[in-house]
Amino acid sequence: MIVNVSIVSIVKLEAVAGDAVRLLNNRQYEKMMSYYRREDRLRSLGASLLMRKAAHGEQVLYNEAGKPYIPERHFNISHSGDYVVIAEADTAVGVDIEKIGTVEGDWVKAALSPDEYKCMMEKASGDKTAAYWFYLLWTRKESLVKCEGHGFGLDPNEIETLPLDSGAWISYMGKKYGIDSLSYDEYMLSVSLEEAIPEILLRDEAEVWRELLED
Repeated sequence: MIVNVSIVSIVKLEAVAGDAVRLLNNRQYEKMMSYYRREDRLRSLGASLLMRKAAHGEQVLYNEAGKPYIPERHFNISHSGDYVVIAEADTAVGVDIEKIGTVEGDWVKAALSPDEYKCMMEKASGDKTAAYWFYLLWTRKESLVKCEGHGFGLDPNEIETLPLDSGAWISYMGKKYGIDSLSYDEYMLSVSLEEAIPEILLRDEAEVWRELLED
């Protein structure tokens, strides 16, 4: 199943932020302004614009926990560093993006299952370092949990997303999921679908920007 993925750079967003802010509703504006750091405000602005695009004119609603949703539409948002991303699909979807950093310390083993850690160490070679494989495994795990929708019901090292084959089924919390991943710039991105095998379609950046800034 195709998953449409749109990525926004907060560096580029800053240049048009003055015009973009006027597109937010009061709730979105207040949330954006609640952040102190400029980068956090830009990420909030980017997320609100992406949700607005996904709504296609429909109202964005909020559940009791404050989580946004659009009736009869499936989307999920993630952000890391310079990027905000939204994934849209025809079924429950989860997305995670992470900047690829260093992988040192006990937290790495705590984040992965024993077999995932072994996989990371065995595959680490050449230009695809241990960090590459760690963030591949970690974003798969995060996207899976976000797709399921109830947060980490288990410790991270008890959740396994092997095998890495994009056509494989992953079992979690009594359901089956498909996961697809890609590297983007210095980031790793993964998408999970419930009861479907995803195929990430990364949308054209220029087209995304045109849609975001439409009245």
